[in-house]
Amino acid sequence: MLLCELQGNLVLYERPGFIDFKAAKTIGLQISDVVDHFVFLQELLWRLLDAREEDGALFSVVDMSRVRFRDCFGDVFSFIKRISILYQVLLHAW
Repeated sequence: MLLCELQGNLVLYERPGFIDFKAAKTIGLQISDVVDHFVFLQELLWRLLDAREEDGALFSVVDMSRVRFRDCFGDVFSFIKRISILYQVLLHAW
């Protein structure tokens, strides 16, 4: 879900616990495909929808509801781990 806060900055509301990785695998998608799509969306939001050079900010809220303890060892955790690494790389790039 994409929202806009009072100063006009974009807020991305993410819900990784709602991704159906079993269904994705049945059609041939891998975790890397989901991560690539996530990166594409981040770039789209940052570079096209909010192209302000210095004043823009993109906030991400990660809703961890429906992420269970057993997900800490499965596809959901793998996705969250890869995304967190991506955030760290992007933060150091700025």
